[in-house]
Formats: sequence, C-alpha cells, structure tokens
Amino acid sequence: MHADSIGAVEMYYGFDMGGTKIELGVFDAELKQIWQKRIATPHDDYRELLNAFASLVFEADNLTGTQGQVGIGCPGSIDADKGTLYAVNIPSALGKPLPRDLSALIKRPVRVDNDANCFALSEAWDAEFRAYPSVLGIILGTGVGGGLIINGKSFTGRNYLAGEFGHLRLPVDALDRIGADTPRLACG
Repeated sequence: MHADSIGAVEMYYGFDMGGTKIELGVFDAELKQIWQKRIATPHDDYRELLNAFASLVFEADNLTGTQGQVGIGCPGSIDADKGTLYAVNIPSALGKPLPRDLSALIKRPVRVDNDANCFALSEAWDAEFRAYPSVLGIILGTGVGGGLIINGKSFTGRNYLAGEFGHLRLPVDALDRIGADTPRLACG
C-alpha cells in the first residue's frame, strides 16, 4: 500500500467476480492501484458470497481509512431494472439481487455490470484506445464474454447482450419453436 494514498478522500473498490475467484483492486483518486486481494468464489451459499464481498470491503476500508465506492464486474447477464444476476458459473448468485443485498450489508451504493463490459470500458478509457470511437473487449476465463464501447460508453442493447458472443440467451419465442419441455438455463 502506498502511504501517500492512505486516508485519501476518494477511493474506488473494483471487484472482478469470476467462476473461480473474487479479486478486489483498490484505487486512489488518481486511479493508481494501491492494494489488491484475491479469494475463492463461494459457489454454493449466497450469504457466504455476500459476506466474502463485505469482508473484503471492510478490510479495504480499514487499510485506507475511508469508505470506498464499490463496483463489481461479474460474468453473465444482469437484469438492469432489478439488479438480478444471471451468472451461470456462480450458482450462489443466480437470480439474486447482489447489488441491493450487498449495499444493505456494507451501507453504501454498489454498482454491478457485466465483467466484459467493465473490461472493455477500462480499455476504451486507456490512452492507447481513447481516440477510437468503438472498442470491443473480449475476455477468456472460466467463461467467454465480450463488451462493446461506443463513443466512450458501454453499449448493452435492448436485452443487455450487445457485444456478447458466448452462451447467449434464447429469443422470447424460443420455447414455442423448440417445445416447453426444454430445460431452463440461466442463459435463457
């Protein structure tokens, strides 16, 4: 940890939640990373998942002497209206309102977005790509995903799937076409 960043007015806590790990990066007001920590992703119990995030947040608060702003990049799709996650490789989060529940636990707002969108936005803001009007970010991890940035903003489309090309949700009328006996999956 950089001593000159401790007690800074603004701190940003960026989480990367994946199928195998949750990683926290703590950034100061100049967006310089000052601390990071990685833990295993709790797969089976939602309360354990929430507590894992909260524990990292409170540890970062203690290290920095302030309450940082919290953002989480997660795999899968997100119901933007409800804040509900559909992360197929993290069963404990499936269909859960993670931002609402974590916010209540840590007593501050929590923003959640698709991990590929977060990655693509980070790259688009980088000096190397800032001049380009469109940036496509592709991530390969436990899953595969993509994020599309147009004019410096995340473009998600009507169904929050623009830029995605991994395991995608089926169209609304898919059950009419393939039959109602089809198993229900988090992807559609």
